[in-house]
Amino acid sequence: MSTLTVQNIQGSSSSSNTINVASGHKISGAAGSITYPGCIIQSLYQEITAIFSTSSTSLVATGFSIAITPKFANSVIRSTLLLNGISANASQSALRVEMMRDGSSIAYLDDISGYGHDIGAAGGMNQSACYSYHDSPNTTSSVTYSYSCHRQGGSGVMNWNNYVSGNNRTRSTMILEEIAQ
Repeated sequence: MSTLTVQNIQGSSSSSNTINVASGHKISGAAGSITYPGCIIQSLYQEITAIFSTSSTSLVATGFSIAITPKFANSVIRSTLLLNGISANASQSALRVEMMRDGSSIAYLDDISGYGHDIGAAGGMNQSACYSYHDSPNTTSSVTYSYSCHRQGGSGVMNWNNYVSGNNRTRSTMILEEIAQ
């Protein structure tokens, strides 16, 4: 096999500046070596099934935490968080969710009302919430993203991944994606 070394490849004006790869052939490279704006370079995932409960009015770590090492300094990191089985055992409580980068809050996401429904043996109302946030850490060093929360207003305990009918636990997930720019 021979190697062709060039700095730029471009299509001819007679081909509308298009470079074609013949059918049955492909261009391949190491992970992250072939990128274009908008492509996902890497994706990391965490799932939690344990019930999370807090009555704290100060930020508490939720257990979601993923370290990512961006391949490019100008990449955007998209974080998606899906919380299921959200409930409260007292009225007018809400769960405030904040996104953290390396232990510092970078985004206040929302207050989720528990509507005062206690999800116990008798059942009740569950909620789900989905968040997506784009961050530009401007680094190729490891960055840890996590989520923290606290009870906002009211009294009692806020929960997620609480039991639903049939005593099946819900699953909550966090996804990090590095997106090329």
